[in-house]
Amino acid sequence: VYEIELAPGGEGYLEGLGRLACVRELALRGCRAEVSLERWECLSEVLAALNGADVRRISLRERSLEEVFITLTGKGVRE
Repeated sequence: VYEIELAPGGEGYLEGLGRLACVRELALRGCRAEVSLERWECLSEVLAALNGADVRRISLRERSLEEVFITLTGKGVRE
């Protein structure tokens, strides 16, 4: 999961990421987004889509075991 933070006013760039074919999941929170990609090579498409945006931070966050479990089963651990 890539975490992307833009300067205030950059929400439009983040919303546009949802139209990319290689973006599996996109969660928006104001000027921040969590982006799951089909494969890591898609990061270049994401960066191209952010061309012109005032990017503050891009970081990689490893998914927790619970997140992987939910992705694979569709259920939480305690459901």
